[in-house]
Amino acid sequence: MIEDGKVLPEARQKISALLGAGGTHPAIAERLIRLLVRVSDTFGGRTLRVVSGYRSSSYFSDSRHKSSEAIDFSIPGVPNSILRQYLLLLDDVGVGYYPNSSFVHLDVRGCPVQWVDYSGPGEAPRIPRSSTRNAIASNGAVAPGASAKGGQKPRAAELDDIAEEVVAAMEEAGKAPAGPGAPAVPTANEPRPTAQRVFDPLADSPPSRPSR
Repeated sequence: MIEDGKVLPEARQKISALLGAGGTHPAIAERLIRLLVRVSDTFGGRTLRVVSGYRSSSYFSDSRHKSSEAIDFSIPGVPNSILRQYLLLLDDVGVGYYPNSSFVHLDVRGCPVQWVDYSGPGEAPRIPRSSTRNAIASNGAVAPGASAKGGQKPRAAELDDIAEEVVAAMEEAGKAPAGPGAPAVPTANEPRPTAQRVFDPLADSPPSRPSR
């Protein structure tokens, strides 16, 4: 899929179609594809369970899903809380954590942003006004009552803690079978998605997108 440091055009086209960005829609951002490969590699080459890629509708008018720069996903066998901790280590990305849903949000942008949304499947966003330092809207704007500090990259001490948790999760995940047949380990009170697409970022020919 990646050759001489570049994402192959055919691979990008197939991945874009898989994530709903085929036809006249903008292709999935190359940097997002690179990050997905990196994420999968970090967690032992596990497949990614995709909930949403490109989409034309959103609660936010400038959602990065509309420009093919965002993905909502999970990794079977890896708790979403740990996946989110790892994503916070990446540069210039948006990371959304949804404790009451089945996925973690990742997008590419020019600055680091993070938020926590307590909404469940199909509900309007429920981002606390001031109860968390991560109360940043998914369009990158600061939520009412929140501090812009919440969008900054974690401090060095926090990164150390995050790295330790990720390493521990990777060791634990290594004890379980990886791949499409591996059981997911959802976070507490997390329902399983009703419609899923399984994407192996290391495969040259991703499976065709199932009907929804």
